[in-house]
Amino acid sequence: MEINITAFQIPGLTITLMEILYLIVTVVIALSIRFFLNWLLSGIASRGVISLGTKSFVSRVIDIATLVVIVLGFVSIITASLTPYMVVLIIGVLTFVIFYHEIREFSAFINIQLLKLKKNLWVEIYLPGIDRPLIGRILDITPFNAVLEDILGNKVHIANSVLVNSVFRERQPHVVLRVKITSSSNPNERLDLKKITDEVKKAAADVLFRVESDGVMIKSIREDSVELILNIVPVKPPVKVGDIYKLVEAVYKALNGYNPEVEVTRTV
Repeated sequence: MEINITAFQIPGLTITLMEILYLIVTVVIALSIRFFLNWLLSGIASRGVISLGTKSFVSRVIDIATLVVIVLGFVSIITASLTPYMVVLIIGVLTFVIFYHEIREFSAFINIQLLKLKKNLWVEIYLPGIDRPLIGRILDITPFNAVLEDILGNKVHIANSVLVNSVFRERQPHVVLRVKITSSSNPNERLDLKKITDEVKKAAADVLFRVESDGVMIKSIREDSVELILNIVPVKPPVKVGDIYKLVEAVYKALNGYNPEVEVTRTV
């Protein structure tokens, strides 16, 4: 090998100092971006936004992309032929066609991170083409789908490409009760709604439910009866059917002096 001021010469191959500098700069930039992205991923994973499995998968993708950039930089200085680039282009097109679904879902996954959807967030989601919303807690967001858990513990898997095109808002889960009470002991005595509401709140708290300040609505009112709609929030969702039964029983016992009718209209 002959070395001069401007180039390294190997039989059949000449590499200039500028080309070597270009390769060094390419490697330094590629590795710097890799380390920065991995540091960013570690920070996101430590906050619980993404799982460790997702972090590992994305890190592998970054490593492969970094290796491809370095190899292309090296190939570009040892040959002026377009053949290596054409081979890389063909491989890239074939990879895109074969893994189109995975690439689409992963691209949507990146967009979801920008939407600030994170684990353990309770949301109301309107999926494209579906009028009725899904309400639940986001258990996990992987590179390909998100897992939603409703108030009863049922799990729904939603593709990232569907989720990213959905409309969502933060929403607390709640159980809706219809309660009708009457004052049969003394028809001339007016019902004290504040006292009744306080009794319901205390009964719900005893079984780990909470009645919000704006969670009591009057559906109908008469001289001797009142019908209420109660939005009651579980303290530790998800809840089981047995938990809802305990809630109904507690409310019924608390209002036992008013001949109550208690009905669960829905859980959302």
